[in-house]
Amino acid sequence: MAAPTPLIAFGFTLVASAAQAAPPPIDRVVVFGDRAQVTRATDVTCEGGSARAVFFPLPESLDERTVRAEASGKALAVGTSLSTRPLEQDRDARAEAARAAVRETEVQVAALRARKARIDARREAVVGLTNYAESILREDLRDPKRDLRNWTQTLDRTRAEMVRFSESRAEVKVALRTALRELKQRQTRAQLLDPKRAERGRAVEVAVDCKGAKRATVRLAYVVPGASWQPEYDLRTTPKAAKASTGPAQIEWVTSAVISQSTGEDWTDAQVVLSSARPWLGVSAPEPRMLKLSAQAAGKRKVLVSATEKRDRVAGGKKTAGKRASSATVADAGTAITLTLPQRITVASDGRPYWVPIDSKTTAGTIEYVALPGKAAGIWQVARFNNPVGYPLLAGRVHAYRRGTYMGDDALEHHGIGAPIEASLGQDAQLRLERAPITDKKALKSLFGGLFGQDRVITRAYEIVLKNGSTAPATINVRELLPVSKNAAVKVAITKSATTTGFAIDKERGIVSWTPTIAPGGETRINYAYTVTLPEDWTVRN
Repeated sequence: MAAPTPLIAFGFTLVASAAQAAPPPIDRVVVFGDRAQVTRATDVTCEGGSARAVFFPLPESLDERTVRAEASGKALAVGTSLSTRPLEQDRDARAEAARAAVRETEVQVAALRARKARIDARREAVVGLTNYAESILREDLRDPKRDLRNWTQTLDRTRAEMVRFSESRAEVKVALRTALRELKQRQTRAQLLDPKRAERGRAVEVAVDCKGAKRATVRLAYVVPGASWQPEYDLRTTPKAAKASTGPAQIEWVTSAVISQSTGEDWTDAQVVLSSARPWLGVSAPEPRMLKLSAQAAGKRKVLVSATEKRDRVAGGKKTAGKRASSATVADAGTAITLTLPQRITVASDGRPYWVPIDSKTTAGTIEYVALPGKAAGIWQVARFNNPVGYPLLAGRVHAYRRGTYMGDDALEHHGIGAPIEASLGQDAQLRLERAPITDKKALKSLFGGLFGQDRVITRAYEIVLKNGSTAPATINVRELLPVSKNAAVKVAITKSATTTGFAIDKERGIVSWTPTIAPGGETRINYAYTVTLPEDWTVRN
Protein backbone atom coordinates (compact mmCIF):
# COMPACT_ATOMS: atom_id res chain seq x y z
CA MET A 1 0.00 0.00 0.00
CA ALA A 2 1.37 3.40 -0.96
CA ALA A 3 2.25 5.74 1.89
CA PRO A 4 -0.12 8.72 2.30
CA THR A 5 1.14 12.22 1.62
CA PRO A 6 1.05 14.41 4.78
CA LEU A 7 -0.59 17.82 4.61
CA ILE A 8 -0.28 20.57 7.25
CA ALA A 9 -3.49 22.56 7.66
CA PHE A 10 -5.09 24.45 10.55
CA GLY A 11 -2.16 23.57 12.82
CA PHE A 12 -2.55 19.74 12.68
CA THR A 13 -1.43 16.96 10.31
CA LEU A 14 -3.95 15.49 7.89
CA VAL A 15 -3.78 12.98 5.08
CA ALA A 16 -3.88 14.55 1.64
CA SER A 17 -6.94 13.88 -0.49
CA ALA A 18 -7.09 14.34 -4.22
CA ALA A 19 -10.59 15.80 -3.86
CA GLN A 20 -9.46 18.49 -1.42
CA ALA A 21 -8.13 21.79 -2.78
CA ALA A 22 -6.50 24.66 -0.91
CA PRO A 23 -8.74 27.65 -0.19
CA PRO A 24 -8.30 30.86 -2.22
CA PRO A 25 -5.26 32.80 -0.93
CA ILE A 26 -5.46 35.43 1.80
CA ASP A 27 -5.11 38.93 0.36
CA ARG A 28 -5.56 41.19 3.39
CA VAL A 29 -5.74 40.88 7.18
CA VAL A 30 -6.85 43.59 9.60
CA VAL A 31 -5.57 42.73 13.08
CA PHE A 32 -7.40 44.10 16.10
CA GLY A 33 -6.57 43.68 19.76
CA ASP A 34 -8.39 40.36 20.16
CA ARG A 35 -9.43 39.19 16.66
CA ALA A 36 -8.74 39.66 12.96
CA GLN A 37 -10.70 40.32 9.79
CA VAL A 38 -9.42 38.11 6.98
CA THR A 39 -10.07 38.79 3.28
CA ARG A 40 -9.57 36.14 0.61
CA ALA A 41 -9.86 36.64 -3.16
CA THR A 42 -10.40 34.31 -6.11
CA ASP A 43 -11.17 34.63 -9.83
CA VAL A 44 -14.24 32.92 -11.33
CA THR A 45 -15.36 32.29 -14.91
CA CYS A 46 -18.92 33.27 -15.80
CA GLU A 47 -21.16 30.77 -17.57
CA GLY A 48 -24.72 31.64 -18.53
CA GLY A 49 -24.41 35.04 -16.86
CA SER A 50 -23.55 33.67 -13.41
CA ALA A 51 -20.72 32.08 -11.46
CA ARG A 52 -20.05 30.40 -8.15
CA ALA A 53 -17.02 30.93 -5.89
CA VAL A 54 -16.21 28.35 -3.23
CA PHE A 55 -14.03 29.20 -0.22
CA PHE A 56 -13.03 25.97 1.56
CA PRO A 57 -11.65 25.06 4.00
CA LEU A 58 -11.98 28.05 6.35
CA PRO A 59 -11.54 27.98 10.14
CA GLU A 60 -14.50 26.48 11.94
CA SER A 61 -14.21 29.29 14.53
CA LEU A 62 -15.06 32.11 12.08
CA ASP A 63 -18.04 34.23 13.10
CA GLU A 64 -20.72 33.65 10.48
CA ARG A 65 -22.34 37.00 11.29
CA THR A 66 -19.30 38.78 9.87
CA VAL A 67 -19.12 36.97 6.50
CA ARG A 68 -19.34 39.44 3.61
CA ALA A 69 -18.70 38.96 -0.12
CA GLU A 70 -18.22 41.37 -3.03
CA ALA A 71 -17.38 41.04 -6.73
CA SER A 72 -15.27 43.25 -8.98
CA GLY A 73 -16.43 45.41 -11.89
CA LYS A 74 -20.06 45.09 -12.99
CA ALA A 75 -20.48 41.70 -11.33
CA LEU A 76 -22.44 41.47 -8.12
CA ALA A 77 -22.20 39.01 -5.21
CA VAL A 78 -25.88 38.23 -4.75
CA GLY A 79 -25.71 35.76 -1.88
CA THR A 80 -23.61 33.52 0.35
CA SER A 81 -24.26 30.15 1.96
CA LEU A 82 -22.30 28.62 4.84
CA SER A 83 -21.83 24.97 5.70
CA THR A 84 -19.52 22.76 7.72
CA ARG A 85 -17.79 19.92 5.90
CA PRO A 86 -15.15 17.30 6.60
CA LEU A 87 -11.77 18.52 5.50
CA GLU A 88 -11.36 15.33 3.42
CA GLN A 89 -14.19 14.54 1.03
CA ASP A 90 -13.27 10.85 0.39
CA ARG A 91 -12.50 10.04 4.00
CA ASP A 92 -15.14 7.28 4.30
CA ALA A 93 -13.78 5.35 1.28
CA ARG A 94 -10.21 5.64 2.52
CA ALA A 95 -11.29 4.63 6.02
CA GLU A 96 -12.86 1.41 4.64
CA ALA A 97 -9.70 0.72 2.62
CA ALA A 98 -7.63 1.21 5.78
CA ARG A 99 -9.85 -1.23 7.73
CA ALA A 100 -9.54 -3.80 4.89
CA ALA A 101 -5.75 -3.44 5.03
CA VAL A 102 -5.89 -4.07 8.80
CA ARG A 103 -7.92 -7.25 8.28
CA GLU A 104 -5.51 -8.45 5.56
CA THR A 105 -2.52 -7.92 7.84
CA GLU A 106 -4.28 -9.64 10.75
CA VAL A 107 -4.70 -12.78 8.52
CA GLN A 108 -0.98 -12.65 7.69
CA VAL A 109 -0.06 -12.36 11.37
CA ALA A 110 -2.32 -15.31 12.28
CA ALA A 111 -0.77 -17.48 9.54
CA LEU A 112 2.76 -16.67 10.65
CA ARG A 113 1.93 -17.43 14.29
CA ALA A 114 0.40 -20.79 13.26
CA ARG A 115 3.50 -21.64 11.20
CA LYS A 116 5.75 -20.76 14.11
CA ALA A 117 3.67 -22.97 16.40
CA ARG A 118 4.01 -25.94 13.99
CA ILE A 119 7.78 -25.48 13.77
CA ASP A 120 8.05 -25.32 17.56
CA ALA A 121 5.93 -28.51 17.91
CA ARG A 122 8.07 -30.45 15.39
CA ARG A 123 11.23 -29.23 17.05
CA GLU A 124 10.02 -30.43 20.43
CA ALA A 125 9.24 -33.87 18.89
CA VAL A 126 12.70 -34.14 17.32
CA VAL A 127 14.32 -33.10 20.62
CA GLY A 128 12.38 -35.89 22.38
CA LEU A 129 13.43 -38.54 19.85
CA THR A 130 17.02 -37.35 20.04
CA ASN A 131 17.08 -37.73 23.82
CA TYR A 132 15.60 -41.25 23.52
CA ALA A 133 18.16 -42.25 20.85
CA GLU A 134 21.03 -40.98 22.98
CA SER A 135 19.92 -43.15 25.91
CA ILE A 136 19.86 -46.28 23.66
CA LEU A 137 23.25 -45.34 22.21
CA ARG A 138 24.80 -45.25 25.67
CA GLU A 139 23.62 -48.86 26.21
CA ASP A 140 25.01 -50.03 22.84
CA LEU A 141 28.39 -48.54 23.59
CA ARG A 142 28.87 -51.27 26.21
CA ASP A 143 28.73 -53.99 23.51
CA PRO A 144 32.25 -54.76 22.23
CA LYS A 145 30.84 -55.79 18.81
CA ARG A 146 28.89 -52.52 18.35
CA ASP A 147 28.30 -51.04 14.88
CA LEU A 148 28.22 -47.22 15.05
CA ARG A 149 27.57 -46.49 11.36
CA ASN A 150 23.76 -46.48 11.74
CA TRP A 151 23.99 -44.32 14.85
CA THR A 152 26.26 -41.84 13.11
CA GLN A 153 23.87 -41.47 10.20
CA THR A 154 20.90 -41.08 12.56
CA LEU A 155 22.62 -38.36 14.63
CA ASP A 156 23.74 -36.51 11.48
CA ARG A 157 20.16 -36.46 10.16
CA THR A 158 18.91 -35.25 13.56
CA ARG A 159 21.43 -32.40 13.70
CA ALA A 160 20.53 -31.35 10.14
CA GLU A 161 16.84 -31.38 11.04
CA MET A 162 17.50 -29.18 14.12
CA VAL A 163 19.43 -26.69 11.96
CA ARG A 164 16.51 -26.50 9.48
CA PHE A 165 14.09 -25.93 12.39
CA SER A 166 16.26 -23.10 13.75
CA GLU A 167 16.54 -21.43 10.34
CA SER A 168 12.81 -21.75 9.65
CA ARG A 169 11.95 -20.45 13.12
CA ALA A 170 14.25 -17.41 12.72
CA GLU A 171 12.75 -16.67 9.30
CA VAL A 172 9.20 -16.84 10.70
CA LYS A 173 10.09 -14.61 13.68
CA VAL A 174 11.48 -11.90 11.36
CA ALA A 175 8.40 -12.09 9.14
CA LEU A 176 6.11 -11.97 12.20
CA ARG A 177 7.84 -8.86 13.62
CA THR A 178 7.52 -7.15 10.25
CA ALA A 179 3.83 -8.08 9.99
CA LEU A 180 3.11 -6.89 13.55
CA ARG A 181 4.80 -3.55 12.82
CA GLU A 182 2.77 -3.18 9.62
CA LEU A 183 -0.40 -4.12 11.52
CA LYS A 184 0.22 -1.40 14.14
CA GLN A 185 0.79 1.24 11.45
CA ARG A 186 -2.35 0.23 9.59
CA GLN A 187 -4.40 0.20 12.81
CA THR A 188 -3.18 3.73 13.63
CA ARG A 189 -4.08 4.92 10.13
CA ALA A 190 -7.54 3.34 10.40
CA GLN A 191 -8.10 5.08 13.75
CA LEU A 192 -7.06 8.46 12.32
CA LEU A 193 -9.43 7.97 9.40
CA ASP A 194 -12.34 7.02 11.66
CA PRO A 195 -15.26 9.33 10.71
CA LYS A 196 -15.75 10.14 14.39
CA ARG A 197 -12.28 11.75 14.41
CA ALA A 198 -12.76 13.71 11.19
CA GLU A 199 -11.65 17.32 11.33
CA ARG A 200 -14.10 19.77 9.83
CA GLY A 201 -13.91 23.23 8.29
CA ARG A 202 -16.26 25.96 7.14
CA ALA A 203 -17.25 26.28 3.48
CA VAL A 204 -18.66 29.51 2.03
CA GLU A 205 -20.24 29.54 -1.43
CA VAL A 206 -20.77 32.91 -3.11
CA ALA A 207 -23.33 33.28 -5.91
CA VAL A 208 -22.28 35.88 -8.51
CA ASP A 209 -24.43 37.71 -11.06
CA CYS A 210 -21.87 38.51 -13.77
CA LYS A 211 -23.90 41.30 -15.47
CA GLY A 212 -22.39 40.45 -18.85
CA ALA A 213 -18.79 40.07 -17.66
CA LYS A 214 -16.80 36.96 -18.63
CA ARG A 215 -14.68 36.87 -15.47
CA ALA A 216 -14.88 38.42 -12.04
CA THR A 217 -12.82 38.59 -8.86
CA VAL A 218 -14.72 37.59 -5.73
CA ARG A 219 -13.53 38.78 -2.33
CA LEU A 220 -14.73 37.22 0.90
CA ALA A 221 -14.19 38.81 4.33
CA TYR A 222 -14.82 37.26 7.74
CA VAL A 223 -13.76 37.74 11.37
CA VAL A 224 -11.96 35.09 13.41
CA PRO A 225 -10.88 35.16 17.08
CA GLY A 226 -7.42 34.31 18.32
CA ALA A 227 -5.34 37.19 16.90
CA SER A 228 -3.73 40.19 18.61
CA TRP A 229 -0.98 42.76 18.26
CA GLN A 230 0.91 45.17 20.51
CA PRO A 231 3.01 48.20 19.59
CA GLU A 232 6.71 48.32 20.45
CA TYR A 233 9.25 51.07 19.91
CA ASP A 234 13.02 51.38 19.59
CA LEU A 235 14.63 54.61 20.77
CA ARG A 236 18.17 55.08 19.41
CA THR A 237 20.01 58.14 20.72
CA THR A 238 23.38 59.52 19.66
CA PRO A 239 24.72 62.64 21.45
CA LYS A 240 26.15 65.10 18.94
CA ALA A 241 29.24 65.80 21.04
CA ALA A 242 31.68 62.88 20.82
CA LYS A 243 32.26 62.36 24.56
CA ALA A 244 29.24 64.14 26.01
CA SER A 245 26.65 62.34 28.13
CA THR A 246 24.00 65.02 27.80
CA GLY A 247 23.06 67.84 25.45
CA PRO A 248 21.77 67.89 21.83
CA ALA A 249 21.32 64.45 20.30
CA GLN A 250 20.09 62.71 17.17
CA ILE A 251 17.00 60.62 17.85
CA GLU A 252 15.97 57.65 15.72
CA TRP A 253 12.47 56.42 16.54
CA VAL A 254 11.44 53.00 15.22
CA THR A 255 7.81 51.90 15.46
CA SER A 256 7.17 48.16 15.35
CA ALA A 257 4.51 45.62 16.23
CA VAL A 258 4.41 42.20 17.85
CA ILE A 259 1.75 40.05 16.16
CA SER A 260 0.55 36.64 17.29
CA GLN A 261 -2.31 34.51 16.06
CA SER A 262 -3.81 31.05 16.49
CA THR A 263 -6.85 31.50 14.26
CA GLY A 264 -6.46 28.13 12.56
CA GLU A 265 -5.00 29.38 9.27
CA ASP A 266 -1.63 30.77 8.27
CA TRP A 267 -1.47 34.30 6.84
CA THR A 268 0.87 33.64 3.94
CA ASP A 269 2.30 36.62 2.04
CA ALA A 270 -0.62 38.80 3.14
CA GLN A 271 -1.09 42.54 3.36
CA VAL A 272 -1.46 43.18 7.10
CA VAL A 273 -3.18 46.20 8.61
CA LEU A 274 -2.93 46.92 12.33
CA SER A 275 -5.88 48.67 13.96
CA SER A 276 -6.23 50.11 17.45
CA ALA A 277 -10.03 49.85 17.20
CA ARG A 278 -11.88 47.50 19.54
CA PRO A 279 -14.79 46.10 17.53
CA TRP A 280 -17.71 44.77 19.48
CA LEU A 281 -20.07 42.30 17.86
CA GLY A 282 -22.86 43.45 20.17
CA VAL A 283 -23.71 47.12 19.46
CA SER A 284 -27.13 47.51 21.09
CA ALA A 285 -27.52 50.96 22.63
CA PRO A 286 -28.36 51.07 26.37
CA GLU A 287 -31.93 51.88 27.32
CA PRO A 288 -32.58 54.82 29.70
CA ARG A 289 -33.59 53.86 33.21
CA MET A 290 -34.92 55.86 36.13
CA LEU A 291 -32.22 57.57 38.21
CA LYS A 292 -33.10 57.88 41.91
CA LEU A 293 -31.31 60.08 44.44
CA SER A 294 -31.26 59.66 48.20
CA ALA A 295 -29.29 61.29 51.04
CA GLN A 296 -28.64 60.92 54.75
CA ALA A 297 -26.92 62.99 57.43
CA ALA A 298 -23.24 62.23 57.86
CA GLY A 299 -22.18 64.85 60.40
CA LYS A 300 -20.42 68.18 59.93
CA ARG A 301 -16.81 67.07 60.28
CA LYS A 302 -14.59 67.54 57.23
CA VAL A 303 -11.53 65.32 56.76
CA LEU A 304 -8.36 65.89 54.70
CA VAL A 305 -7.36 62.77 52.77
CA SER A 306 -4.00 62.74 50.96
CA ALA A 307 -3.31 60.57 47.91
CA THR A 308 -0.58 60.46 45.29
CA GLU A 309 -1.16 60.41 41.55
CA LYS A 310 1.30 59.28 38.86
CA ARG A 311 2.72 62.55 37.56
CA ASP A 312 6.29 61.75 36.56
CA ARG A 313 8.15 58.55 35.78
CA VAL A 314 11.47 57.12 34.67
CA ALA A 315 12.22 53.38 34.38
CA GLY A 316 14.65 50.74 33.14
CA GLY A 317 14.14 47.23 31.78
CA LYS A 318 15.40 44.17 29.94
CA LYS A 319 17.01 43.54 26.56
CA THR A 320 15.34 42.93 23.19
CA ALA A 321 16.56 42.90 19.60
CA GLY A 322 16.39 45.88 17.25
CA LYS A 323 15.87 46.13 13.49
CA ARG A 324 15.53 48.80 10.82
CA ALA A 325 12.10 49.67 9.44
CA SER A 326 10.64 51.37 6.41
CA SER A 327 7.68 53.73 6.32
CA ALA A 328 4.10 52.51 6.81
CA THR A 329 0.82 53.90 5.50
CA VAL A 330 -1.22 55.44 8.31
CA ALA A 331 -4.91 56.25 8.50
CA ASP A 332 -6.66 58.05 11.34
CA ALA A 333 -10.14 56.60 11.85
CA GLY A 334 -11.31 59.12 14.42
CA THR A 335 -10.93 57.39 17.78
CA ALA A 336 -8.64 54.68 16.30
CA ILE A 337 -5.67 54.54 13.97
CA THR A 338 -4.72 51.92 11.39
CA LEU A 339 -1.20 51.12 10.23
CA THR A 340 -0.71 49.34 6.92
CA LEU A 341 2.60 47.49 6.85
CA PRO A 342 4.86 48.55 3.95
CA GLN A 343 5.47 44.95 2.80
CA ARG A 344 3.55 41.69 2.74
CA ILE A 345 4.37 39.30 5.56
CA THR A 346 3.66 35.73 6.67
CA VAL A 347 2.35 34.97 10.17
CA ALA A 348 1.84 31.30 11.01
CA SER A 349 -1.05 30.12 13.15
CA ASP A 350 1.18 28.85 15.94
CA GLY A 351 0.58 31.41 18.70
CA ARG A 352 4.19 32.62 18.61
CA PRO A 353 4.99 36.36 18.64
CA TYR A 354 6.21 37.78 15.31
CA TRP A 355 8.13 41.07 15.46
CA VAL A 356 7.47 43.33 12.45
CA PRO A 357 8.98 46.80 11.78
CA ILE A 358 6.49 49.49 10.76
CA ASP A 359 8.10 52.93 10.59
CA SER A 360 11.40 54.71 11.20
CA LYS A 361 11.94 58.46 11.68
CA THR A 362 14.93 60.60 12.66
CA THR A 363 14.58 63.85 14.61
CA ALA A 364 16.49 66.19 16.90
CA GLY A 365 16.29 65.99 20.68
CA THR A 366 18.22 66.46 23.89
CA ILE A 367 19.55 64.22 26.65
CA GLU A 368 19.54 65.47 30.22
CA TYR A 369 19.94 64.19 33.76
CA VAL A 370 16.70 63.87 35.74
CA ALA A 371 16.28 63.13 39.45
CA LEU A 372 13.06 62.41 41.35
CA PRO A 373 14.21 62.38 44.97
CA GLY A 374 10.74 61.60 46.34
CA LYS A 375 10.44 58.52 44.11
CA ALA A 376 13.87 56.89 43.86
CA ALA A 377 17.45 57.38 45.05
CA GLY A 378 18.98 57.57 41.58
CA ILE A 379 19.71 59.93 38.69
CA TRP A 380 18.67 59.00 35.15
CA GLN A 381 19.61 59.99 31.64
CA VAL A 382 16.41 61.03 29.87
CA ALA A 383 15.88 61.72 26.15
CA ARG A 384 13.45 64.51 25.31
CA PHE A 385 11.97 65.08 21.84
CA ASN A 386 8.67 65.53 20.04
CA ASN A 387 6.72 62.67 18.47
CA PRO A 388 8.36 62.52 15.00
CA VAL A 389 5.76 60.39 13.20
CA GLY A 390 2.55 61.64 11.62
CA TYR A 391 0.19 59.63 13.81
CA PRO A 392 -0.51 59.19 17.54
CA LEU A 393 1.69 56.73 19.43
CA LEU A 394 -0.18 54.06 21.35
CA ALA A 395 0.89 52.92 24.80
CA GLY A 396 3.62 50.29 24.57
CA ARG A 397 7.16 49.29 25.51
CA VAL A 398 10.23 51.27 24.45
CA HIS A 399 13.63 49.61 23.99
CA ALA A 400 16.25 52.31 24.57
CA TYR A 401 19.72 52.38 22.96
CA ARG A 402 22.50 54.91 23.50
CA ARG A 403 25.29 55.07 20.89
CA GLY A 404 24.17 51.61 19.73
CA THR A 405 24.31 50.07 23.22
CA TYR A 406 21.16 48.69 24.77
CA MET A 407 20.28 50.60 27.96
CA GLY A 408 16.93 49.16 29.06
CA ASP A 409 13.17 49.27 28.58
CA ASP A 410 10.72 52.04 29.38
CA ALA A 411 6.93 52.20 29.25
CA LEU A 412 5.44 54.72 26.80
CA GLU A 413 2.04 56.23 27.39
CA HIS A 414 -0.24 57.51 24.62
CA HIS A 415 1.19 60.54 22.79
CA GLY A 416 -0.50 62.64 20.14
CA ILE A 417 1.01 63.93 16.92
CA GLY A 418 3.94 66.23 17.71
CA ALA A 419 3.50 65.76 21.48
CA PRO A 420 6.63 65.98 23.68
CA ILE A 421 8.09 62.62 24.71
CA GLU A 422 10.37 61.93 27.64
CA ALA A 423 11.97 58.46 27.69
CA SER A 424 14.50 57.01 30.11
CA LEU A 425 17.93 55.82 28.96
CA GLY A 426 18.79 54.24 32.29
CA GLN A 427 20.43 55.25 35.56
CA ASP A 428 23.87 56.93 35.68
CA ALA A 429 26.06 55.13 38.21
CA GLN A 430 28.51 58.09 38.58
CA LEU A 431 25.87 60.42 40.02
CA ARG A 432 24.42 59.89 43.49
CA LEU A 433 21.39 61.26 45.30
CA GLU A 434 20.36 61.27 48.95
CA ARG A 435 17.09 62.61 50.38
CA ALA A 436 15.99 62.76 54.00
CA PRO A 437 13.09 64.49 55.77
CA ILE A 438 13.87 67.10 58.37
CA THR A 439 12.24 65.92 61.61
CA ASP A 440 14.17 67.79 64.28
CA LYS A 441 11.64 70.02 66.08
CA LYS A 442 14.10 72.86 66.63
CA ALA A 443 15.08 72.85 62.97
CA LEU A 444 11.42 72.74 61.88
CA LYS A 445 10.55 75.60 64.21
CA SER A 446 13.35 77.70 62.77
CA LEU A 447 12.14 76.91 59.23
CA PHE A 448 8.40 77.47 59.74
CA GLY A 449 8.41 79.86 62.70
CA GLY A 450 5.04 80.32 64.33
CA LEU A 451 3.32 77.99 61.85
CA PHE A 452 5.07 74.89 63.18
CA GLY A 453 3.00 72.99 65.74
CA GLN A 454 -0.40 74.39 64.73
CA ASP A 455 -3.12 71.73 64.43
CA ARG A 456 -4.44 73.12 61.14
CA VAL A 457 -1.04 73.45 59.42
CA ILE A 458 0.84 70.50 57.93
CA THR A 459 4.57 71.12 57.53
CA ARG A 460 7.00 69.14 55.37
CA ALA A 461 10.74 69.77 54.89
CA TYR A 462 13.48 67.78 53.12
CA GLU A 463 17.20 67.99 52.45
CA ILE A 464 18.49 66.66 49.09
CA VAL A 465 22.20 65.92 48.49
CA LEU A 466 23.52 65.48 44.93
CA LYS A 467 27.03 64.05 44.33
CA ASN A 468 28.97 64.02 41.05
CA GLY A 469 31.56 61.23 40.79
CA SER A 470 32.35 61.82 37.11
CA THR A 471 35.16 63.85 35.53
CA ALA A 472 32.81 66.36 33.85
CA PRO A 473 30.31 68.90 35.19
CA ALA A 474 26.73 67.57 35.45
CA THR A 475 23.56 69.63 35.17
CA ILE A 476 20.66 67.79 36.82
CA ASN A 477 16.94 68.50 36.58
CA VAL A 478 15.76 67.82 40.14
CA ARG A 479 11.97 67.36 40.47
CA GLU A 480 10.05 67.29 43.73
CA LEU A 481 6.31 66.80 44.08
CA LEU A 482 4.18 69.66 45.39
CA PRO A 483 0.71 68.68 46.65
CA VAL A 484 -2.08 69.97 44.43
CA SER A 485 -5.20 71.10 46.28
CA LYS A 486 -8.51 70.15 44.71
CA ASN A 487 -10.43 72.20 47.26
CA ALA A 488 -10.24 75.99 47.33
CA ALA A 489 -10.40 75.93 51.15
CA VAL A 490 -7.12 73.99 51.38
CA LYS A 491 -4.03 76.15 50.74
CA VAL A 492 -0.64 74.75 49.67
CA ALA A 493 2.41 77.03 49.69
CA ILE A 494 6.17 76.67 49.39
CA THR A 495 8.09 78.03 52.34
CA LYS A 496 10.47 80.21 50.35
CA SER A 497 12.64 81.12 53.33
CA ALA A 498 13.41 77.42 53.88
CA THR A 499 13.65 76.40 50.20
CA THR A 500 16.73 76.66 48.01
CA THR A 501 16.31 79.48 45.52
CA GLY A 502 16.22 79.14 41.73
CA PHE A 503 13.28 76.76 41.60
CA ALA A 504 10.46 76.65 39.05
CA ILE A 505 6.88 75.55 39.73
CA ASP A 506 4.62 73.60 37.37
CA LYS A 507 1.27 74.07 39.12
CA GLU A 508 -0.70 71.86 36.74
CA ARG A 509 1.58 68.84 37.21
CA GLY A 510 2.42 69.66 40.82
CA ILE A 511 6.21 69.72 40.34
CA VAL A 512 8.90 71.96 41.82
CA SER A 513 12.21 71.75 39.94
CA TRP A 514 15.82 72.95 40.19
CA THR A 515 18.62 72.65 37.64
CA PRO A 516 21.91 72.86 39.57
CA THR A 517 25.27 72.22 37.90
CA ILE A 518 27.65 70.12 39.98
CA ALA A 519 31.42 70.31 39.51
CA PRO A 520 33.40 67.09 38.95
CA GLY A 521 33.84 65.33 42.28
CA GLY A 522 31.62 67.91 44.01
CA GLU A 523 28.22 67.94 45.66
CA THR A 524 25.20 70.24 45.98
CA ARG A 525 22.53 70.48 48.69
CA ILE A 526 18.92 71.50 48.07
CA ASN A 527 16.38 72.27 50.80
CA TYR A 528 12.68 71.96 50.10
CA ALA A 529 9.80 72.90 52.44
CA TYR A 530 6.08 73.54 52.08
CA THR A 531 2.93 73.92 54.19
CA VAL A 532 -0.68 72.78 53.82
CA THR A 533 -3.17 75.04 55.66
CA LEU A 534 -6.65 73.72 56.52
CA PRO A 535 -9.89 75.45 57.58
CA GLU A 536 -10.71 75.50 61.30
CA ASP A 537 -13.30 72.67 61.13
CA TRP A 538 -11.01 70.20 59.28
CA THR A 539 -8.99 67.33 60.70
CA VAL A 540 -6.14 65.31 59.16
CA ARG A 541 -6.28 61.65 58.10
CA ASN A 542 -2.87 60.19 57.16
